[in-house]
Amino acid sequence: MAQPVVNDTGIQSVNTSKQLKLKEKIAYGLGDVGNNFLFDLGQIYLLKFYTDSLGLSSATAGLVFLITKIWDAFADITVGTWIDNRKNIGPKGKFRPFILYAAIPLALITIVSFTNPDFSLTGKTIWAFVTYMAFGTIYSISNIPYGSMVPAMTKDPVERAELASFRQAGSNLGLLITTVGFIPIVLMFNSESTGYIVAVSVFAFLGVLLQIYGYAHVKERYVHEKPKETKVKLIDSYKGLFKNTPLLVLCLVNLFTFSAFNVKLAVQVYFCQYVLKNVPIVPYMGFFSIGCVFIDIYIRLHHMGCRRHFSLYFCR
Repeated sequence: MAQPVVNDTGIQSVNTSKQLKLKEKIAYGLGDVGNNFLFDLGQIYLLKFYTDSLGLSSATAGLVFLITKIWDAFADITVGTWIDNRKNIGPKGKFRPFILYAAIPLALITIVSFTNPDFSLTGKTIWAFVTYMAFGTIYSISNIPYGSMVPAMTKDPVERAELASFRQAGSNLGLLITTVGFIPIVLMFNSESTGYIVAVSVFAFLGVLLQIYGYAHVKERYVHEKPKETKVKLIDSYKGLFKNTPLLVLCLVNLFTFSAFNVKLAVQVYFCQYVLKNVPIVPYMGFFSIGCVFIDIYIRLHHMGCRRHFSLYFCR
């Protein structure tokens, strides 16, 4: 039996015969870069696309985001329960198949969300609701198992923390690249609608490649299949959320925190265009605002003393 040891960070770890290689940790982080290429497009630019290209009013566009985000909350719980109850797990693992099979559908629905069909205003409103709700559902199918895969990759708590750190680094890097690189591609075209489609297609293609790379270079070593008698019913998952006060409070804190962050990302595009009268400055604002996140991570890194393979890598 493996004996626990305490490392220099004070965290108890377990010596196992299979330690994660650096390549696998990087692949896990790069997979989230690709995932965020698709997710961040919707968070930053889709609202502006709805109002300026699709022709929706700001109130209608905001309502699309409100309703679909509520839908996403239920989709996350539903997908999580479904994956947790999976049976007949094959050689690909319990979580990895979702990364592979959802990558292309997620890219396609992202592109479709940024198309401007020749519909009436009512038709375009319905189009926005349907496509963004579909995007949220497919994203849940892709992202929920991705985040849940860490315990299946290693039992070592230190390595789990490292994987979370690489994933956070990948998430921030994906956000940085989309913020800096999207608008310059859009501005290369005379038609804004054409620019959006081309830019989204570029990031969708790169996102698929990175997710497939992550899928191919990570491995599930410890797959846990729940016994039949412990299978969780979907209704019980919803009841558990509302009965667990600390969990509900945590969900609300995350709701307001991420809402404020996403509002800032979406509004800065409008601010640059209508207040500063300078759309090309968006990449520079994004670079410096997101760059501050990396500075914060660097400070926390030194405070916690989280170093192993690099002199610098990102920690939660």
